Amino acid sequence: MAELSGYGLVDALWDEADAALGPFTASPADSCGRGLSLEVARGGTPVDLTGCAVTLLWRHREARLRGTADFTPTNPELGACRIYWPRAMAAHEGTVDAQVAIVDGDGSVMSSMPFVIDVAMALADDDTEDEEEAVTSLIAAAADARAAAAEIRAAAARGDFDGEDGAPGAPGEDGLDGLDGYSPSASVVQTETGATITVTDEYGTTTAAIENGAKGDKGDPGADADFVSATATVNSSSGTPSVDVELGGTPGARTLEFSFSGLKGAPGDDATRSPGIFLIDDEFVNIGALAEFYATRGKYKNGDFVIDSASLLAVVTSTSSLNVDGKYQHLVKPITNIRSRRIGLTEGLDVAAGEAATGTFEVEGVRLGVGDLVFSPDTGCLATIPEQGDFDEDYVECAPVGLCQLATRSYVAQAIAALDDLSGTEF
Repeated sequence: MAELSGYGLVDALWDEADAALGPFTASPADSCGRGLSLEVARGGTPVDLTGCAVTLLWRHREARLRGTADFTPTNPELGACRIYWPRAMAAHEGTVDAQVAIVDGDGSVMSSMPFVIDVAMALADDDTEDEEEAVTSLIAAAADARAAAAEIRAAAARGDFDGEDGAPGAPGEDGLDGLDGYSPSASVVQTETGATITVTDEYGTTTAAIENGAKGDKGDPGADADFVSATATVNSSSGTPSVDVELGGTPGARTLEFSFSGLKGAPGDDATRSPGIFLIDDEFVNIGALAEFYATRGKYKNGDFVIDSASLLAVVTSTSSLNVDGKYQHLVKPITNIRSRRIGLTEGLDVAAGEAATGTFEVEGVRLGVGDLVFSPDTGCLATIPEQGDFDEDYVECAPVGLCQLATRSYVAQAIAALDDLSGTEF
């Protein structure tokens, strides 16, 4: 009977989850005769069923029996499997509702849409079993089927679908040779008017010329920076130092002139030397208020001038002997800032020339000091800082003194908006 092998199998393709299957037929007279040869695909591409369990779920309407049966893999890599209708399902004439369920290695389950298996009438009787024995056998088969289904669900929960190794599949056909790869190249060549870019890829060579941009307009000359000219003298009889400082002067001047020695890093030990000017790393901040600093190299004398790290000029008023830390303590009085004036921004400042602001304003800027400028764009007021204010990280709080009023665009716009409506007024 080998020539009848697979004769009763019906070929079916399950392509996409909601694709319809069936109807199919079964017969009580068959034993491993009729069944289903199933291919699982997605959009025409076979689904690899390696490591998956494929199960038939069935329920007999008339016999009121139900059960499960496993498909046998035939070519799992190409989604092929088969099943012969189980004897318990095909034992009674009638209609069977069925589904195919696939459980993968992660425990995910996908089932087909329900389909129908018509169990035909059998004309041949089985003399070896009476009706009661047949029913008992069916009930036992259904119980076995339920146990098998429970086993499948437990295995799915564990992720355990490692069965025995199947027989080696047939060698696959050789695939088509891939196209040779291609590494593109690019180069840039400078020219008199710009550059030429050349790109070569598998489609050919592409060249693009890039011209230099047009030369921009020449900017307006910047305003001359303010400078400080300072003259320091020492009264020969009293030894009292005095400093004359003039802000402004001849445009373009950038030289700081003193009537005695030039800038130095540290004093020497000669007590009879003339007063000098020295650079130090400290920062005094407040003009007019006494400050102190310590020196480890040399000793400054009364009448010496020091310039701190913020370009603040100060005069030494007293000095102490070497202390236990190996340092000399000095008291100084900051006089003026010798750097070019800076400008900071504020809001709401509106004072006339020579008039001092009522209250203080926060002026945005870095280390602003006495003589620096303050500008309020909303009012057009330009003012100066008359005395050192309180510092924060990025602003100084002070009471500026007005220099002049500038008609800025925002000021003019506000002034126009504030004019009365004169459209109905006759002149």
